[in-house]
Amino acid sequence: REKQHAEFYDAYRTLGRLQTFVWINTKGFQKIMKKYDKRQNLRGTGRELGPEFEHRLEKEAFCSGKLEVLTELFKSRRPGSVVRMRGGGNNGPVSRQQHIQLLTGNANPELAEEIAARVGVPLTPAKIGRFADGEIDIQILENVRNADVYIIQ
Repeated sequence: REKQHAEFYDAYRTLGRLQTFVWINTKGFQKIMKKYDKRQNLRGTGRELGPEFEHRLEKEAFCSGKLEVLTELFKSRRPGSVVRMRGGGNNGPVSRQQHIQLLTGNANPELAEEIAARVGVPLTPAKIGRFADGEIDIQILENVRNADVYIIQ
C-alpha cells in the first residue's frame, strides 16, 4: 500500500510539473504576441494577432482543459489517508505517521495549485463561500484529523 501511495504522489508531482511547464509557456506566448502587436502598432486596429493566437492556443491538447480534467481525476483517486500507529503496549511510546493536507483560500488559487504540484500533494477539496454579513464560510470536504494542514492564502 505504501508503494501505491508513493507511485500516486510521484505521478501527481510529474503532472504538476507538466502543468507548470504548460502554464509558463502559455503565459510566455501570450506576452510575446502582446508585445508583437504593440511593436507593430496593431493594437486597437482590429488586426491584432494576440487574440487569434490565444484562440488557437486554447484548442491545443494541454490548454483545452484536458490537463485540468486529468488533475481532477488524480485528486479523486487519492489513496485513503491512514494514520498508522506504532509502539509498545499500553504504556509504550506511540508515534503517528502524519500526512500533509493543503487548503487554498480565494486570494491566489493558482499559487496553491503550483505549490501542491511541486510538493506532490493534491489540494484538499473545500467549499468556500460567504455568509450574509460578509464573513467567510469554509467547509472542508475531507477529514483532516491527525494531518499537518497548511492553508495557502
